[in-house]
Amino acid sequence: MRKLLGILLLATAPVGVYAAENSLSWAYPSEPPPGTPNADALAPGKPVNQALIATTYTGLPRMPEVVAKGKPLPCMQCHLANGGSHPESAALSGLSANYIIEQVHAFRDGDRADVRTGRMVQAAKLASEKDIKEAAEYFAAIGPDRQKWVKTVIGNEVPKGPAPFGGGGFRYHAPDGGMEPLPAGMVVEVAENDDLVRARDQIDGGFVQYVNAEDMALGEKVANDGACGTCHGVGFKGKGDVPRLAGQHSLYMIRQLKDMQTGARKDKAVAIMKPIVAKLSDREMVAVAAYLASKTP
Repeated sequence: MRKLLGILLLATAPVGVYAAENSLSWAYPSEPPPGTPNADALAPGKPVNQALIATTYTGLPRMPEVVAKGKPLPCMQCHLANGGSHPESAALSGLSANYIIEQVHAFRDGDRADVRTGRMVQAAKLASEKDIKEAAEYFAAIGPDRQKWVKTVIGNEVPKGPAPFGGGGFRYHAPDGGMEPLPAGMVVEVAENDDLVRARDQIDGGFVQYVNAEDMALGEKVANDGACGTCHGVGFKGKGDVPRLAGQHSLYMIRQLKDMQTGARKDKAVAIMKPIVAKLSDREMVAVAAYLASKTP
């Protein structure tokens, strides 16, 4: 399993038949209903000015128009101004500009037909090359100090939720709180603070992934046996135009691995990955994704 994981990028099309029929269907959120800002767009109790939040980051690059106000949705709606994203979308901060541009072109040209790509395809088709370049350079310039957006808790329990996952692909907390068993072979991403996540707070609206110890150990073995660092760099932090996997959302990585295995992704990066992911079981995909998500970007 050499060079495990040429994963990435950019989120968001209805669940394919294969997703509904395999054991990873829980990792596939639905496309947001037409006319809604996003799937988890319940009004937050704490109104937040996203542009104002973005400017509070010392050293954050100047935000291009397409990131703040692009159509049909601005980049920051799913990927956030800090590039950390919600779990249904790829974390973009620190990826190379060339790789981001390549992936936007893949969406535009039909080489990425992943689950939830509907809006990304629309955005890619509407964006000018200038817009794409400016957005890519913006997210690429966000350094490692801004990339840690996912915390990891290892154990056999997960906070109860009003549903197995929120509409955006992650879980909010049940109103009455409490914990419940976390099945082996599953990783659950939970809003660190429900209200801040709904408000798309760029500073404190992060996420926590819950994973079993046995899955974390399996993920480490799969990553090491597969020599992921050979392509993805020391600590899986990325190398050149090969994307970082450290700190990437586990739910996103699970879907990308499965999409590569089933052929839903056929962009350039998949040529190397195809024979590797063909050997992975669903359990191994979950485990290695959780392990990589736990690493510091």
